[in-house]
Formats: sequence, structure tokens, C-alpha cells
Amino acid sequence: MTYANIHFDRATLPVGGQEGIAPFLEPLIHQLALAHPQWIFTGKNYKSPYPNPTSLYCAQFFQISEKREPLGSIELGVHGGRNSFFICNERIKTSRKRGDTNKTGDIKKAIKIISKFVGLPTTGEMLGRAIRETTAAITNVQGRKQYDYVELYSKLRNNATELLIAHWGEFSKTIPAGFMAFPDKYKEYCVANKVKAAYEGNKAYLIWINGIDYAIKHGMDGVTFSSSENLPDFIRRGIGMLKLVEDSQIIDGVGLKVDARTFLILPEA
Repeated sequence: MTYANIHFDRATLPVGGQEGIAPFLEPLIHQLALAHPQWIFTGKNYKSPYPNPTSLYCAQFFQISEKREPLGSIELGVHGGRNSFFICNERIKTSRKRGDTNKTGDIKKAIKIISKFVGLPTTGEMLGRAIRETTAAITNVQGRKQYDYVELYSKLRNNATELLIAHWGEFSKTIPAGFMAFPDKYKEYCVANKVKAAYEGNKAYLIWINGIDYAIKHGMDGVTFSSSENLPDFIRRGIGMLKLVEDSQIIDGVGLKVDARTFLILPEA
């Protein structure tokens, strides 16, 4: 017997193959197609019979719809070591605490599950779906636009900031008082960048104090040791200034105090 409401997705059917229904699913799909002529069953996920492959490819999955509205799906799966009907839709997902599929190997239980959960969505369900899809869509669109903007702005940031600083007097009249520290924060950021670049470019001097000895590491050179009296003037002067500030503090043009015994000194200008 043929059913007008049982269709097959031929786009995924192997070339030259003949579509069919997986033997385990066939009785259920036929009963449902007969009981619900308004439902459309579309088969996909084809497999050739095993162990004797033929040109017949059996659909392992059926999408159920009505008036182009997806109602749910039935899939052949294995549960507890035996073939089972995997039944899924939004109602089933929201009704379960764990997993999103009802599974049973009993065709009568499968029909009861489908009778309970499968059908056109109510107005409330459609509204709920619309809210979820709207939330996902606006989040996706905003996220993509934000990425495009941030990527472009990152390339313009230095130019934009310099222009902003150059016209700060005029611009500061248009913003809340809490943003007035921006020029100072930008200067501190630039100074920190300068120190980081000197360190990563092997131009700064790393000084570690061990008692009365000073270990000096500069670039790719090995470590040298010196007494306080023999330190280059700019290093001795830099350490003296940095000892006056807290750990992890930078002095512009001088360097960074890491801790009481470790200092990063910028090269002499």
C-alpha cells in the first residue's frame, strides 16, 4: 500500500538508489500516516540493508510536518541494546529533565507518546518559539556587527585616540565628569606599552639585586654582575628612583619596579 503523505528526501539519496523505510520503522510510519493523513512524513538518513547491500536504501529518520510546520521527528536508534523509536520535538524537550528524546522499543508506547506530544503548536508555543528565535537572531546579528565594528575600530584606535587627545578641551565639555581621567589613563597606557616593547625587543636592562651584587641581563647577552659602585649611572639612577614607588609601578622614561629586588630599566636616551 502506498501513502500520499509519505515522502523521501531524494537530495540525500545515493545516486541510483531506491528509497524505502527501515523495516523497524515501517509499521509505525504506516500506522501514523494512515491515522493522520494531514501529516507529511519525510524520510532521510539512508542506509543500505546489512549484511546484504542492495540498491534499496532505507530511511532511518522521518520528519513530521503539517502545513509546512515542523511537528517533530522519529528516528531509528539503539537503546538498551535493542532497536528503538527515538521521538523528539520541542514539547518533549521541555518536558524532560534529562535528554531531549523519548525512547521506546514498543510501537504501542511510541504511538501513545506521539499522540500526547505531536501536533500543531498552540498560539502560546508559537509565541514562545518566536521569542526564542528573535532572541537568537538579535544576539547573532548584534554580535556580528559588534565584531565588525571592533575589528575596524582596533585598526583606527591609535589615530582616533590621538585626534581625541588633541581636541580634548573641546571634547571634554560633552562627556560626564567620570571620564576626565582619560588623557592620564591613555598616557599611562602608552608608557606601559613603551616599557613592554623595550623588554620584548631585548632593549631594556633586567636588574636583580642579590645582597651587594647586581645581576644584569640585557637582550641576548649573558648575565653580568656588578657592584653598586660600578653600575652605569643611568641604571643606578633608575634603581634609586624606582625604589621610591610601589611594586608593579612604572616611571616614565625610567622603567618598571617588579619587586624590592627586581627592576627593569629602560635604555639610556
